[in-house]
Amino acid sequence: MILNDRLVRRKFTHIYECLGETSLVERASDTEPQFANPARSGSRILIFLSQLNRPLTITLEQGIALTLACAVILTRLIGLGERVMSHDESLHVYYSWLLATGKGFIHTPMMHGPFLFESTALINILLGANDFTSRLIPLILGSFIAIVIPQLLKPWLGRSGTLIASLLFLISPYVLYYSRYIRHDILVIAWMLLAVYSIFGYLFQRKERYLVIFVAALALMFSTMEITFIYLAIFASYLLVRIGWKYGVRWKVITTSPEFDLLVLMVTLGAFFSSTIALPIINLFFSRLTGAAFVDLSVLGSQGTEWMSNPSGVRLWALFGVFSVVSTGLGIVWGSQRWLKLACLFLGIDLLLFTTFFTNPTGIASGFIGSLGYWLSQQGVARGGQPWYYFLIVFPIYEYLPLIGGIGAAILFFIRRKQLPELARNFIPFALWWAAGIFLALSLAGEKMPWLSTHITVPFLLLAAWWIGQMVEGIWVDDVIHSKPKGFFKRMGLVAIGIVTLLTMRTSFFVNYINYDDSTEYIDYAHGAPGVKWVLDDIQSIATHTGTGEDLKIAYDSDVSWPMSWYLKDYPNSSFYGSQPNREALDAPVVLAGPSNWNKVELMLGSRYHRFEVIRMWWPIEDYKNLTWGRIRKALANPDLRAALWDILWKRDYTRYSSLTGTSLKPPTDWPLAEKMRVYVRKDIALQMLSLSLGSSVLADIPQQADAYVNIQKTIKPEFVITTGELNTPRNLAISRDGSIYVVDSGNSRIAKYNSQGELLLSWGSRTPDGQSPPAAGTLNEPWGIALDGDGNVLVADTWNHRIQKFDSQGKFVVEWGSSGLASDGLDRLWGPRGIAVASDGRLYVTDAGNKRVVVFSSEGTALFEFATGGDGQLDEPVGIALGPEGYIYVADTWNMRVVVFSPEGKYISSFNVQGWGSSSVDNKPYLSVGPDNRIYLTDPEGYRVIVFSASGEPLAAFGQYGPEDGSFGLPNGLALGPDGSLWIVDAGNNRVVKYPPIQP
Repeated sequence: MILNDRLVRRKFTHIYECLGETSLVERASDTEPQFANPARSGSRILIFLSQLNRPLTITLEQGIALTLACAVILTRLIGLGERVMSHDESLHVYYSWLLATGKGFIHTPMMHGPFLFESTALINILLGANDFTSRLIPLILGSFIAIVIPQLLKPWLGRSGTLIASLLFLISPYVLYYSRYIRHDILVIAWMLLAVYSIFGYLFQRKERYLVIFVAALALMFSTMEITFIYLAIFASYLLVRIGWKYGVRWKVITTSPEFDLLVLMVTLGAFFSSTIALPIINLFFSRLTGAAFVDLSVLGSQGTEWMSNPSGVRLWALFGVFSVVSTGLGIVWGSQRWLKLACLFLGIDLLLFTTFFTNPTGIASGFIGSLGYWLSQQGVARGGQPWYYFLIVFPIYEYLPLIGGIGAAILFFIRRKQLPELARNFIPFALWWAAGIFLALSLAGEKMPWLSTHITVPFLLLAAWWIGQMVEGIWVDDVIHSKPKGFFKRMGLVAIGIVTLLTMRTSFFVNYINYDDSTEYIDYAHGAPGVKWVLDDIQSIATHTGTGEDLKIAYDSDVSWPMSWYLKDYPNSSFYGSQPNREALDAPVVLAGPSNWNKVELMLGSRYHRFEVIRMWWPIEDYKNLTWGRIRKALANPDLRAALWDILWKRDYTRYSSLTGTSLKPPTDWPLAEKMRVYVRKDIALQMLSLSLGSSVLADIPQQADAYVNIQKTIKPEFVITTGELNTPRNLAISRDGSIYVVDSGNSRIAKYNSQGELLLSWGSRTPDGQSPPAAGTLNEPWGIALDGDGNVLVADTWNHRIQKFDSQGKFVVEWGSSGLASDGLDRLWGPRGIAVASDGRLYVTDAGNKRVVVFSSEGTALFEFATGGDGQLDEPVGIALGPEGYIYVADTWNMRVVVFSPEGKYISSFNVQGWGSSSVDNKPYLSVGPDNRIYLTDPEGYRVIVFSASGEPLAAFGQYGPEDGSFGLPNGLALGPDGSLWIVDAGNNRVVKYPPIQP
C-alpha cells in the first residue's frame, strides 16, 4: 500500500521501530531512492568492538528470514542421494568424477558449460563421489537463490515481498526439484539473478562494483549454459526499450546513461561467444555467390572440435576474430581502460573454466565458437519432439501459484503504477518483460524439456512475491494504522493465496519426497527408474556374499551404460562390452544388457544364468501430444475421463486412465514409455543368496532349445577379409563377372567398389539431406539391396528413400524409379525396399518389405505386376531375394521364418521353414543366394551364422558363431556367390566383407 500522508507514514514507521525494526516505508518522492550508506566517521574497529558488548537481538523479520533459510537448506538436504541418477545426471557426475580422479575433462557443447563439471569434481575431491555429494553444487546454488537473492532484491521487492520470495523459492516444485538435481539450470539461474541484481543496482546507484558483479556473473553464465544467449537478448531488449522510453533519440544523453553502459557490456562481452550467430545470414549471401555455404551449421553439430582441422575451421576462427576485434574496438571507444579491466575479468574467468585451468586448450574453440554453434545446429533436431504448447501443460501443473501471482502482479501494476514507488515502477515492468520473453523464447525453441520450466518459474515467482507482499502490507497498514479492518476482498484474496500456497507445498512434497523416482510426474524426462537401485543393492549383496567385494566382475553394454557407468565406477573389474558381447567379457557372475543385446547375450549365456528384467529408464506419458479442441471437448464432456484426469492431476494415479485407455500403467514395474534392462545372475551364485531385490522381476530360464542344425555345424575359416575403405555397417554386396565386388555401405549411405584382391577402386553416393523431398538423384538413405544386370549396371534398393536407383559400373547415375507409399497407392509405391534380383530377360524383382510383397519392374523401371499376396504365398517382411538356375524366385519370408519359392510370374510353388529369424529387430534382415546346383545359401543374422539348404529345403551345412574373430560374425546380412563358387558375406557387425571357399556339405 502506498502512504502519501506524512502523519500516517510517521506512525507506521514508529510502530515498526517499536518492534525493533527499521522503517519499511520508502520515500514517496519520485527522486532517486536512497540506499543505506556505511558509517563514515569513527574507527570501524572500535565500532565493531563496541558491538561485542551489546546483547544479541533478532528482529521479527530476521527471525523469519533465518527460519526460512534453515528450512531451505533442510528441504534440499533430506534424501538428496536417494533418487536414481537420471540419464543426463549420470553423464554429468561420471565426467566430473573422471576429472576428480585425474583423468581430465574435455569440454563438449553437447553437455553445456564446464562449470558444473569442475565444481562437482572439486566436491568429489573434498567429500568423495556418490549420489549425495555429487548433487551438492546445485543444492548450494539453489539455496543461494532462495536465501540470498531475495535479500539482494529487497529494495525492489519490499520487506514483505523479500520474505515471501524466500518462501516461494523454498516450496517451488521446480526450484526445489532442480536444486537437488545435477543439471546446469539452477546454476545458470543463480548467476542470472546475480546479474539482475547488479543491473538494477547500477541503474539506481551507478557504482562500479555493480559492473564488476555483472561481468563476473555474465562470465559464469556463459561457462554454465547456452540459455545465457536468451537471457542476454531479453535483458538487452529491455534496456533498449527503456532507453527509448526515457531518453528518446537524444544520443548524447543516451551515451551518458547507465542503461547504455550496461548495454555496451552485454554486446561487447557477449560478442566473444556469438560469432556463429552470423552464419545463417552469411551463408545466405555466400551460397548465392558461390553455390555453397560459408560454413554449414551441421559442421558444429558434433560433440567435439573436429571442425578445427578442416577448411571450415579456418573460416570459423576468422569470423571469431572479426567479432573479437570489433567488440574490443567498441569497448575501448566506450571505456578504454575501464572496459579492458572488465573484459579481462570476463575473459579470465571463461578462459580458465573452458580450458579446465589450461589443461584443455581446445576448450577455447568448443566454448567460444562451439557452444552457440552446436546449440544453433540442434534446434532442428527438436529433442523430445514436444508440441508448441508444451510449457502450457507442464508449467501450470506445478507452478500454479507463481502463475496466478504473475498475472496478479501485472494487473496491480497497470492499475496502480502511478502510485507505486520508483523502485517498483522500474523493477516490475522488467520482471514482466522477462517472464514474457523467457516463456516465448523457450516455446519457440526446438528443444522443450521440463527442466526449462524452472527458467519460466523464476520471474513469475518474483512477481508473485511482490504482489502478495503488496497485499500483506496493505492489509497490515489498514488494521494497524487506521485501527479498523478494511478490504474484505483483499482479505479473501489472501486466504485464497494461503490455500494455494498449501496446495503448492503438497505438490512439492509429493514430487520431491514421494514420487521423485516415478515418471508419473511430468517434472522430469528420461527418469532413472527405481529398478536401477534394486540392481545395485543385489550387486552389493552378491559382492559381499561371494567375498569379492569391489573386485566383483560385472559385464554391461552400451544400452545400460547410463547410469551404470557411474554406478559401477567403484568396481574396477567391470567389463564394458558395448554393442558387441563376447565370451570373455560375459564370463562374469553378473551381466547387464539392454534390449538390442538380449538375443546376443542369451545365445552365449544359455541356461546357466537366472534372468531378471527391470525398467532402467522411463518417460512421462505423452498423451497430451497432438491435442485438438475436439479432443479437449470430448475429454471434458466424458465424466469418466474427467475423473481419470483429476486422479492424475491430484495424486498422479493412473489406474482409472489405464482402464479407460486400455494401456498397462502400473509403475514402477510396468510402463509403456520405458527402456528395460535385463540382469543375468549366474545360477550357482543366485541359489546361494537367501533373497534378491530383483526376485519379483525374474523371467523364465532361457530354454534349452534343440538346435536343428547342430549336427551339420562346421568350422570354416575365411580365405580373405576386406576391412579397408572405412566400411560402416555394410549390408549387402554383388559380384560381377570380372570379380569386382560392389558393397552396399549402408552406414555411410554409399556404394563401395573393390577388386577381387580387396583394394578399394571407387565409391559413390552420399547421405540424402534430412527432409529433402524429393531426394536428390544419386544420394542414398541407408540402402540395403544391390544387384547387377546383364550390362554391368548397378541396381540399388535405396531403402529409406523408398526407391530403386540404377548406376553404371563407374557409379554414374542412370535412372531412378519408385516413391514412398502403400501398396494400395500403386505398383510403383514402395516402403522400405530391401532386396533386388535381376532375371536374364532384364526384369527386376524387388522385395517391398514394408508393403509385404514382391514387385516386378522392367529394366527401365516400369512397374509390371506384384506377386500374389494371399494364400500360401502371403509374405511377412520379405527381405532377401534370389533367382535359381531354373528361373524360380526364392524369397526370405523373414517373419514367417521360411523360404518361399515362386514362379517368374509370381505363382507360389513351395516353401520350407528356417529355424531362426524370430526377431523383429531392424538388424534381423536375412538374405540368400542360389547356386547353379540349386543349393540355397542364407544368412541367419542374429544367429550369427550361414546355413546351406538343398533345393527341397533339407539343411546341408551351417557355420559361424558370434564374435569378432575369423570364422565368426558380428551380424551377417547379405551374401553372394562368386564366379569360382566362393561365398562372399558382408559382416555388418564387424564392418567387413569375408570370403569363404566353396562350401562342401
